Amino acid sequence: MAVGTSTDTNTPALYIDSGNGGNIGIGTTTLAGLLTVGTTTPSLVVAPNGNVGIGTNAPGAKLEVAGNVLVNGAGALEVATARLQVNGVNTDPVFVIKNTSAAAH
Repeated sequence: MAVGTSTDTNTPALYIDSGNGGNIGIGTTTLAGLLTVGTTTPSLVVAPNGNVGIGTNAPGAKLEVAGNVLVNGAGALEVATARLQVNGVNTDPVFVIKNTSAAAH
């Protein structure tokens, strides 16, 4: 089932592939998972195994981001019992905290 049109007249705004388990595409008919948002390289994919990909069509972890990540706000980023992995090498969890507020200079 296709509903509406996206940026071009050949791509529906919403696409549901009932023959493929009900996978859904928003702005695309090329489905990479249960939910695919975007066009050539999907902006967001929810894979059948529950993995979520941003900027990738085949997420290999619970959350995979192809590109930079910005965490902004008053909240905290918490990692429990995890190790930092850099270029495929496990390292001791070392974090650099930089205060960029004007008062800190």
